[in-house]
Amino acid sequence: MTNLFRGGADHIVYISAGMEGDGSLSGVPPNESVSRGKIKDDERTYYTQVEAEAMLVAGAFSE
Repeated sequence: MTNLFRGGADHIVYISAGMEGDGSLSGVPPNESVSRGKIKDDERTYYTQVEAEAMLVAGAFSE
């Protein structure tokens, strides 16, 4: 919700075990967040979705 007040996020990586077709909220694609204002709709905005177990990929984002 904080990103709505900031005008949307500039860079985002979704890590989700849910897939788009399983009906869970974690399976919502990033372009849905663009339409809701959570991610900026700008050519300098980058986002992606990784469908994986979060603990398996968490090490890539930690120091």
